Amino acid sequence: IPFTTKQELVADQQKIPPFGSNLTFPLENYTRFHQTSGTTGTPLRWLDTPESWNWMVENWVEVFRAAGVEATDKIYFAFSFGPFIGFWLAFDAGQKIGTLCVPGGGLSSESRLKAILENEITVLCCTPTYALRLAEVAGFGVPPSGVSAPEPPEGGTPNQTISPKIGLSTHAPAQAERAIAAGADYVAIGPIYATGTKPTAKPVTLDYIRWAAANVKIPWFAIGGINLQNLDEVLAAGAKRICVVSAILRSADIKIACAEFRKRLDGL
Repeated sequence: IPFTTKQELVADQQKIPPFGSNLTFPLENYTRFHQTSGTTGTPLRWLDTPESWNWMVENWVEVFRAAGVEATDKIYFAFSFGPFIGFWLAFDAGQKIGTLCVPGGGLSSESRLKAILENEITVLCCTPTYALRLAEVAGFGVPPSGVSAPEPPEGGTPNQTISPKIGLSTHAPAQAERAIAAGADYVAIGPIYATGTKPTAKPVTLDYIRWAAANVKIPWFAIGGINLQNLDEVLAAGAKRICVVSAILRSADIKIACAEFRKRLDGL
């Protein structure tokens, strides 16, 4: 069965505006509207029913759980609440697991940093590039003028500062070299294989892993289309850290899938 591509859906919406001819249900069944950013072309409009929205929220719940986020955390969402789907899902998922969700829309970077410190935020949710911007404004750990760090917990160090770890996605050796030169703490190498999370991205193949194993001295992660069937060849090419989404979230048993991935990695 051939894949339906994003370009085909965009073309369909242009031909039959605004939502195209490919709706699964009558329009009145949908309760959520979102669209892609449009940075690489015409935005794709996307509609969800309550059922499909809740399914995606559950996926984000698993993302938070995998990252160790708990109900006692406070999540700061440093983005404008526009039509981009990702952070709306994250916000709803944060509420579902019982965290305190703090919106940061419409604020300057300085105001967001102040809010993060004053509200003792424990989790920051934003794009990687904006995390870099916040780190730049904060002086990579130094609060901006007029912002005092919160009092440390008992036994902590006075005047603690933010020490973010910044990672960048790369798709070619030249991008990895630029990321390292820019001061990235780690880089992602991928997508190694075709992946549904990045359907238009061209796989970089195992050759990029081999290059990274020989040339990248900071921590790096292989990402994109990795599953238990191809994991051994990814590790044999030189990867020691991986990122996995679909192979875990679409598994019959998430706990068992995670345990098997961990077992293979621990054996390195």
